[in-house]
Amino acid sequence: MPRRAGHPAHAGARRAERRGAHARRVYRPTAPRGGARSRAPVSVSARRWSTGMFFRGEPFVFAHLCAGDQLRCEREGGDPRTDAARGRALAAAGVLDARPSRPSIFVQGLDGSLLQCRSAHRRGDGVTRGGSRLLAGEGVVRGGDGQHAEGDVAGRGGACGVVEGHDGDGGDRAGRGEVVRTSMNFSFVAQAEKLHDEAMELADVGRVDAAIPLAERALSMLESALGAEHPDVAGSLSSVAGLHRTRGDLDKAEPLYLRALTILENALGPESPVVATLLNNLALLYELKGDGDKAKPLVERAVAILEKASRPELPGGAGDPASALEEARQLDDMVARLYGERKYDEAIPLAERELALLESALGPEHTDVAQLLNGLAMLWYWKGDNPKAAALHQRALTLRERALGPHHPYVAQSLNSLAMLHEQKGDYARSEPLHERALAIVEKAFGPEHPDVATVLGDLARLHYLKGDYVRAEPLWQRALAIREKAWGPEHPDVAESLNNLAELYRTKGDHARAEPLYQRALALLENTLGPEHPLVAKSLSNLALLNVRKGDYDKAEPMYQRVIVLLENALGSQHPDDLANAHHNLAMLHYRKGDYAKAEPPLLRAIATLENTRGADHPRVATWRNNLAALFLAAGETTEAMRQMERAAAIQDRNAAVLLMTGSDEQKRAYMDTLRGCTHQVISLHVQFASDAQEATRLALTTILNRKGRVLDAMTDSFAALRRRLTVADQERLDRLRCVITEYSAFMWRGPGDTLHRDHRATLARLDEERQNLEADISRRAVERQGELLPVTIEQVQAEIPEGAVLVDMVCYRPFDPQTDLWGKPRYVAYVLHRQGEIAWVDLGEAEPIDWAVVELASTLGNPAAAPRPPAREFDVSSTPIADHRAPARELDRMLLQPIRRLLGPTRRILLSPDGLLNLVPFGALVDEEGRYLVERYQFNYLASGRDLLRLAKQAAWRQGPVVVAAPDYGKSTDAAGETGFQPLHFAEREGRALARKIPGATLLAGTTATKTAITRLAGPKLLHIATHGFFLPPPPDDVDAAVRGTTHPKSFIDNPLLRSGIALACANRRHGDQNDGILTALEVSQLDLMGTKLVVLSACETGVGTISSGDGVYGLRRALVMAGAETQVMSLWRVDDAATCELMEAYYEKLLAGVGRVEALRQSQIEMLERPDRAHPFYWASFIASGNDAPLDVTP
Repeated sequence: MPRRAGHPAHAGARRAERRGAHARRVYRPTAPRGGARSRAPVSVSARRWSTGMFFRGEPFVFAHLCAGDQLRCEREGGDPRTDAARGRALAAAGVLDARPSRPSIFVQGLDGSLLQCRSAHRRGDGVTRGGSRLLAGEGVVRGGDGQHAEGDVAGRGGACGVVEGHDGDGGDRAGRGEVVRTSMNFSFVAQAEKLHDEAMELADVGRVDAAIPLAERALSMLESALGAEHPDVAGSLSSVAGLHRTRGDLDKAEPLYLRALTILENALGPESPVVATLLNNLALLYELKGDGDKAKPLVERAVAILEKASRPELPGGAGDPASALEEARQLDDMVARLYGERKYDEAIPLAERELALLESALGPEHTDVAQLLNGLAMLWYWKGDNPKAAALHQRALTLRERALGPHHPYVAQSLNSLAMLHEQKGDYARSEPLHERALAIVEKAFGPEHPDVATVLGDLARLHYLKGDYVRAEPLWQRALAIREKAWGPEHPDVAESLNNLAELYRTKGDHARAEPLYQRALALLENTLGPEHPLVAKSLSNLALLNVRKGDYDKAEPMYQRVIVLLENALGSQHPDDLANAHHNLAMLHYRKGDYAKAEPPLLRAIATLENTRGADHPRVATWRNNLAALFLAAGETTEAMRQMERAAAIQDRNAAVLLMTGSDEQKRAYMDTLRGCTHQVISLHVQFASDAQEATRLALTTILNRKGRVLDAMTDSFAALRRRLTVADQERLDRLRCVITEYSAFMWRGPGDTLHRDHRATLARLDEERQNLEADISRRAVERQGELLPVTIEQVQAEIPEGAVLVDMVCYRPFDPQTDLWGKPRYVAYVLHRQGEIAWVDLGEAEPIDWAVVELASTLGNPAAAPRPPAREFDVSSTPIADHRAPARELDRMLLQPIRRLLGPTRRILLSPDGLLNLVPFGALVDEEGRYLVERYQFNYLASGRDLLRLAKQAAWRQGPVVVAAPDYGKSTDAAGETGFQPLHFAEREGRALARKIPGATLLAGTTATKTAITRLAGPKLLHIATHGFFLPPPPDDVDAAVRGTTHPKSFIDNPLLRSGIALACANRRHGDQNDGILTALEVSQLDLMGTKLVVLSACETGVGTISSGDGVYGLRRALVMAGAETQVMSLWRVDDAATCELMEAYYEKLLAGVGRVEALRQSQIEMLERPDRAHPFYWASFIASGNDAPLDVTP
């Protein structure tokens, strides 16, 4: 039973937790990190005084204008998608002079480019008229030699003068100001900025102690270069104070804040919004010291300043865009602080006000608005309002795509944020394509080794992990780890994240030996870099504790969990409920495993309630935890409450599966359904072991089986059918491409490496297989648009489709669950019997192992008649040895399987049979009852993958082509290369084909050299398809019971995909050149045939009904492939059949079909006729063929 402590944490969220109040815009999704290509844009709204520096990157020289004066530059022309410079212009004051004799003025835009402002200008109106415009908040203006201003302003000697203005009243006031930096102090300022940035980077990863000396050196250099009273010095003082505050040294921080406040009040005036920011920081300090009396008036004063600045009707207020931007910047500081403190309720209204200001000043389409939308979405997300968060993320994504184009890294950021939100809701189907698109963007923008690529790789890997697709998750996490170690070194906290993720994967797979050293390394790394009290240390410690639980070391795990809870409560309080919910869940499960059920229940109930509030009642983890709660109730003897919890959990899982199975490849769908296997077995165990007399438990068990057994086949079939029903040109192109890829893949696999290197051969196969899976996933996504949502099925829906006089028998192999030991028992079989009306009946058939060995023994006797020699078989020429009579094992298997079920069948003689496991290979008609009669004499058996098949069979499509008979292909000259025997001619198959072609009205015969692979792949919905040839299934080396049924090993058995080890031989099959028309039609290729509308497919060949057995998902071979291709009814064989006897059986079968007998019943009657003949009485001759699908009579009208 899968019980997870939680999933690997979101990288962005983890990084945010490491930032303190000194960080920039900590509540927003981080911009791409790394080299110059990923540097975040600098904007007015993004500047923070608490950092002490306005800009990162290339150092600038500043010339601050007096309060009330301001620079306005507008940008003209250019492509806004390229330049990323949209919005309203900054309100103007003063005049810039760009004389031709001086170096030109340049604009630095959002994309980092310098755009030259040509010399045309006007004086006195406060506007610089240049060839380019700079839009508000997206850059600065450089004067080539610092001579910028009309009036008293001159940037004397500035090597690269930069002007920043404040709110003003236009051209009526001259831009009086002062030079604050010159070429003489330029190098000091540049070095100070560099030191400051290094300090902030250290603080970002929790190394505050190392950051403080660098920040103090930067402060000293600024004081020397600019003077002790300069506003930039105040900013640096605030940064140093913030670092001391983060460290907990409040007494050192207070005088620094007070000095900074004095400088700013003197320089900018007591009503400046910048002063409000510092007042807010100082108030926080007093709050931390517990001095609320000092803090309250400071906060009130800060709020009053900001409100006054935003209302033009107040004295000194300004309602222009620049003042709005300034207030937005101050609000941003406050929101960042509140986010860092997890005070989301207080932060949201301030962030919403900041958003309104930005929209007013810059316009609703500005990229700064998009950045703020992402931040506001994160606030709503952490507050638990996913719909609001999703709407904001979607708006931000749309805005960025429109402003920056679809391939910009910031678009990738929005895509990843939106994908994470869908993932947290459990909507994996919508999350995956967003992650994949984000990955493609960042790889193209930054290269494959960039840390941002590692972040998206990790997020995509986590999604595959949550879906149970560990094969895809592992290499992605490994690659992310390698990138981070290379980029940041082995001791970076994000490296610990990657280590934890890989360890979690290995633990889930049961590979504790690989998981433990990774967990330990991650924990030590986080404790060294972030300190032992950090929340990320708690998460890492929790993972290690869970590993100890899995190893049975409860005494070692319990104190770890207790420490985790204390750490999280101290560090996060109630603001990150998910983390605490995980911790309480894990502790509860520890108490459960120790047998202390009374202590386990309260924290588990609390954890579930918290998770439902934050993630929603349908989140996948809610289902898992409710199953855990059910196990707890079962162990405590509370069966009724356990049943209620399991029912709720199963409903959640089935609803989520209905959505998820609409996307992904066959392998991905199977991986996800495998994650539900334990829960399915737990539901069956509840019924059989603890509530055998409760009809509610019986209904819950059968409902769960109907929704999960054979579900992947059902989903794949529905996807292809939905697409083919409403085919567009683009859809046809995808289907054609998938068919080509599969054909090439099959040819390469069967050809083998030949003269090429094995490495190159494997690389080609891997590439083709990856393309196949991607195309399957794409087709599934496109099919969603055609078929709508796949809702869970109900017992009543299935009952309604059971024909009159028939009964559904659903056999299931499950492992019983012991809730008191939390262990699984040996596999058992149980059968559920459902009539068209009435209650469900069931019977426990016993342990699976003796039943499976009885299947093996029967298969051996039926597949090898005692008489020898025998005519050629329609198979590879494999010799056989006569063995004992078949009747004893046939009677024994009937005693185990059908005899217990017969008493539940009533008078019915039509059995819709859905076997499981090895029972899929049993010819039930050949079993012998108590009276010594074959069951085929009493019952008609129609094989189904699941009872849910009845719903699909009720939807019939029209055939589009007449009947086609393929018989006795010309295989070419027999070869004996590589130990493989060639296909021998089948004389009776030729006779069979010609006889049927004459009998079936309108039939087309393909025989000899015309019976080609190409001819079959070009078919489009033939009414009937009959193929008489050699068939094969190549088993892997026999290392288990399943393999023992299938017999000898073949040289091609190394092929992994079972759909490539099963197939039929057509014209030129003996040549085996490995090209796309090599005469071998594999089951994988058969799955891509267009048989939609085909009423009947008969594979008159050997072993066409066998394949690799997947418990709960049927037989992987031609049987599965024909269903995916769209065939309504299939007739297939379970062993190597006799050529002459098969010809006789098929001629009799078609006589009855043409007489109007049902497609399944006609086969039964033909088998009975054959067993009545002494020379054909042995089941070897007649029992191999089974029928599956629609039993309605076949309309043979041309």
